[in-house]
Amino acid sequence: MRYLMIVLLLLNSSFAMAAPEGVRIAQLENWDIVVAEDAIPSERFAAQEFQTLLKQATDFHLPIVTSVDKGSNFHIYIGEGTSIKASPVGFDIGDFGPEDLRIIIRNGNIAIAGGRPRGTLYGVYSFLEDYLGVRFLTHDHTHVPRANRRQVIGPINRFYHPPMSHRWPNYKINDEYPTFAARLRCNTETHDDQLGGITEIPVFGHSFYRQVPWKKYAKTNPEFFGMRDGKVITEQKNAQLCLTNPHVLDIVTKVVLDELAANPGQRSIEVSQNDGGYKCQCPNCEKIDRREESGAGTLLLFVNAVAERVTKKYPNVRVGALAYKYSQKPPKNIKAHPNVIIQLTSHDCSITDPIETSTYPASVQFRQDLEGWGRICDHINLWYYNADFAMYHMPIPNMRVLEPNIRYFVDNGVKGIYAQSVMNGPHAGLNDVMNYMTARLLWDPNASSDELMDEFLNLHYGQAGPLIRTFIDRMHDSAEEKGIQHGWVGHARHYGIDRSVVRVGLMAFDKAFEITDDPVIRSRLEKASIGIHMAALSEALPWAWSGKDGKVPPDIARRTRPHFREFFRLCKKYGITHWEEASTTYSMRYYLKLDFGLERDEPW
Repeated sequence: MRYLMIVLLLLNSSFAMAAPEGVRIAQLENWDIVVAEDAIPSERFAAQEFQTLLKQATDFHLPIVTSVDKGSNFHIYIGEGTSIKASPVGFDIGDFGPEDLRIIIRNGNIAIAGGRPRGTLYGVYSFLEDYLGVRFLTHDHTHVPRANRRQVIGPINRFYHPPMSHRWPNYKINDEYPTFAARLRCNTETHDDQLGGITEIPVFGHSFYRQVPWKKYAKTNPEFFGMRDGKVITEQKNAQLCLTNPHVLDIVTKVVLDELAANPGQRSIEVSQNDGGYKCQCPNCEKIDRREESGAGTLLLFVNAVAERVTKKYPNVRVGALAYKYSQKPPKNIKAHPNVIIQLTSHDCSITDPIETSTYPASVQFRQDLEGWGRICDHINLWYYNADFAMYHMPIPNMRVLEPNIRYFVDNGVKGIYAQSVMNGPHAGLNDVMNYMTARLLWDPNASSDELMDEFLNLHYGQAGPLIRTFIDRMHDSAEEKGIQHGWVGHARHYGIDRSVVRVGLMAFDKAFEITDDPVIRSRLEKASIGIHMAALSEALPWAWSGKDGKVPPDIARRTRPHFREFFRLCKKYGITHWEEASTTYSMRYYLKLDFGLERDEPW
């Protein structure tokens, strides 16, 4: 028995010695970064990003090399190559998707590699975030904490497959700073190979305008643009296409095939209805749509027909179409072609309560539509409304719904999300934190929006972060207490933001400035405070926009004029160009002055 115990102890000891070990941060000082000589641009850039940010965290400047001795230790392998395959942490990425990633850390080696073109780059960013605490907050603020030299990372063998192939929070900041967008794993902002390029499945917009141009065909073939009430539609703004007309099908198909021939690498193309207009009511179209109980009947048959022709020549190309307004409800009997992508929209939903549980009629209908499309289409993308389009920079109570909505979409088969947000001009208010939360949740829908919000507020605004969180909570509590359900166009009152909520926000920012000396953080707070001033001035808008110049009640004018003054001053200081999607702050400044009975050059 004694000998058996000794044998078992020796076996346990040998197993313990053989168990993989993690890597202590201090050990990295004399390592190197290995990237293949034939690495693609995004893998080489991933190695540079790792090198740069590791140095900021540790002061270790690791050389980047292209080869090492077979089986040797103390290397960080970045991307696919012969060296990583021959290493003690080697693996093959042959069956990885374009953004799949794997991280292995054990016994004196680290390997980060993924599918091409973006997997390795996203793997590096995941490593930096998850194991070194790096946070990519805004284009000019990357938080890189000092690494604890005693910290041990691993052992780790981790694989990640992002649940969505298309992630686009459409804030202008991401478009203007594509490296920042790539760091947040937004895969739709740039064709730059160094940053991994754009996903093969982008957002699908209104394509019939260009595929069957009004100017080219309206005079010679007015029947192409549909009928309404027994008459041919004669105004472009009212026109959609007659989708049962065989000549229209031939024209659109030719345009699509010509575009694909001119762009051999293209893997998707849009065949999608115009914005606005009336669906065709000719006898042929009406017969199909009545049978299918939706305007999507003729649309999906048409898109399927184009997809069938495309597939014969380009079998790997997807054809995308919007399910929007009259076509949002899925057809009753038709299934989508396997190569068709349907992009549904949350156009009419409430943005202030979770779609999954909302009683708002349009949200209830959306749930039915999403479930219906899921039964007849293998690939669904979503056009999601993520801001107030009447007052771009005003905080609204749509932050708590972000996590449950994104999770609900993913659970119901949505493969990609375009979150339409502040896309015209730089943004202010709380849009920086919304961009951060949206991007991180699109990458990982299991993340916590509360945690993401707190880490952003505390890292970006320092000790003032909890004060801003107090205002955010009060704004959301007020909306929930009042049972607010509202869409994506409104003023403060539509979102339950009354004078008491505004007062909490103003007090929070006053206190924030009082306790903050750092000029960089004070500047961030100023830019964020633009939003609370917009909420405060919103009280005057029902009168200012009533068409009766100078009829704002004196007490409301007295309360709101200081906030108009401060709003426009700060917008000028921080280059905020747009009041809302269409109107600029410059034009609104003079327009609103007239409504207050002021001269153009008269100060607020």
